[in-house]
Amino acid sequence: MAAELLGVGVLALLTWLNRDTIGRTLAVLPRIDWRWLVAALVLELLSLMGFARTQRLILREAGIQVPATWMAATTFAGNAISVSLPFVGPGAGALFTFGRFERVTGDPARAGWALVVAGLVSSLVWAQMLPAAALLSGNATGLVVGIISESIIVVVTVAGLYVLHRPRLRQFTTKGVARLVERVLRLMRRPVGNTEQHIDRAIRELLTLSISVRRVAEATGFSLVNWLGSVGCLAAAILAVGAPVPWSRLLLVYVVGSAAGSFNVTPGGLGVVEGVLAAALVAAGLDSTAALGSVLIFRMVSFWLVALVGWVVFAAIGRHRPPERSR
Repeated sequence: MAAELLGVGVLALLTWLNRDTIGRTLAVLPRIDWRWLVAALVLELLSLMGFARTQRLILREAGIQVPATWMAATTFAGNAISVSLPFVGPGAGALFTFGRFERVTGDPARAGWALVVAGLVSSLVWAQMLPAAALLSGNATGLVVGIISESIIVVVTVAGLYVLHRPRLRQFTTKGVARLVERVLRLMRRPVGNTEQHIDRAIRELLTLSISVRRVAEATGFSLVNWLGSVGCLAAAILAVGAPVPWSRLLLVYVVGSAAGSFNVTPGGLGVVEGVLAAALVAAGLDSTAALGSVLIFRMVSFWLVALVGWVVFAAIGRHRPPERSR
């Protein structure tokens, strides 16, 4: 019952806060090509399933087999949490997914490893999309920003691995993380226990895990499906209003909108993403009416419908026990 009330409450609040946007979206619907709307739905579904497949592959590399339906449910529900809450949404979504992973692995270290690797693969693929978009559109600034972003992700990853493999640096890091965790536990009035010892053990277990090059390649491919499926959803939304797709600039428009939404100042970047995407489409050559209509349809599919389905799934999976561990 609590899950159902949470989902209904969040959706009701989002609907009320964005009633003007919803009204404009509904006004656009009678004038669209419904075949392209269906295509947008299929492409967004393909996008989410690409991410679900990425996580499932990485769990398998950790020795855990989960049903495809279980992984899809986790992805939909985690995404709904992530896009529905301002500021803390991504963290709350990751915490939900971690909890699901931990229940099937029985090991916090493996669950955390799978979550981090999936997120890292997705981030690296996204970082590669920006320079690719810049090359397609001839935008030199975007190319430089994309290369810098990708370099930062790589440097941070390598630095993190270096720290974890050096005993003294790892000990220093463990103490710092332990202090932070203990403060949070005290604020929540939860027992602290031997936090530093638990964190050190988890890090040591993490260092014993690895992933094959083949699995990285497979996960990268499905992560690319995740991102390009959403780009395809935007293209279908543009075609649905009868406007020409600015193919050479489409990827750049999507990446800019995605970056704007990542700040999560509002739930799912509501208002921010719409404004940025509409402005980017106008700059790419669409008239303002077609740009706004395209964005409203895209967001209706990629945000509203996906969030609705995700909260329904979140409520449903609360009633079912997790699958048995399989190694």
